[in-house]
Amino acid sequence: MRSAGGSSRSSHAGQGVRLSLAGKVCLITGSGSGLGLCLAEMLAQRGAAVILNDHSHSADALREAADRLNALGHRCFAAVGDVSDPAQVDAFAQEALRILGKIDILVNNAGINIDSLIERAQFADWTAVLGVHLNGTFNCTRAVFGSMKERRFGRIINISSVVGLTGIPGTAYYATAKAGVLGFTRAIAAEGAQHNITANAVALGYVDVGMGTRFSRAKREQILQKIPLRRFAQPEEIAGVVAFLASDEAAYITGSVINVSGGFHM
Repeated sequence: MRSAGGSSRSSHAGQGVRLSLAGKVCLITGSGSGLGLCLAEMLAQRGAAVILNDHSHSADALREAADRLNALGHRCFAAVGDVSDPAQVDAFAQEALRILGKIDILVNNAGINIDSLIERAQFADWTAVLGVHLNGTFNCTRAVFGSMKERRFGRIINISSVVGLTGIPGTAYYATAKAGVLGFTRAIAAEGAQHNITANAVALGYVDVGMGTRFSRAKREQILQKIPLRRFAQPEEIAGVVAFLASDEAAYITGSVINVSGGFHM
């Protein structure tokens, strides 16, 4: 409908303000607590059915989180499994597809962190960090890509870090894993485009949840001096970006890295 002033803007231009995800099914890894749970809560609030995932050590907390979301009227399921193990990923992804019929949105959020200077680094720690961040992202994407391709729709959102874009001493494991996630995101974006599957990454700075709450006061103040906005992100601010990338409003965005770091990396 054309306005009286001659504008060709359609009559539904303002209807996407809430970035509705009604009718969509979303799998969020590492979502039993912390940032992942915040992501799940926001996507559920936008109307998506959500599949929470975490490893067996967090199974009780995962199920409690799912129960809380269901009690609020959302549709939520718990999928226990270690993302670094391809057999476990295939099992919970197939179970989710059997119950819900589809997975429209995948948020690869699961992560761990072990800091070490290279001379003290342990190969077991290296493989553990890459196993969750990089192998986990690979395993989960591979598990759902085929069903997305068949339905000609998919949103893959990978949680990365500005540490993968810059160098910080002691972060060799984590930086390598997160840089790998960025390369993987671009490759999947190129592969998925012809099937209407988008893939994007969110490069986080410091977030006031989970690992971001474990710094001493002195260390936190030191970090804040390097952030132009002089604060850590709130988890809801990250969730808002993820909700946008999952929505129809972001249908033309793929292969992008969204930097959400308060200016820590420009």
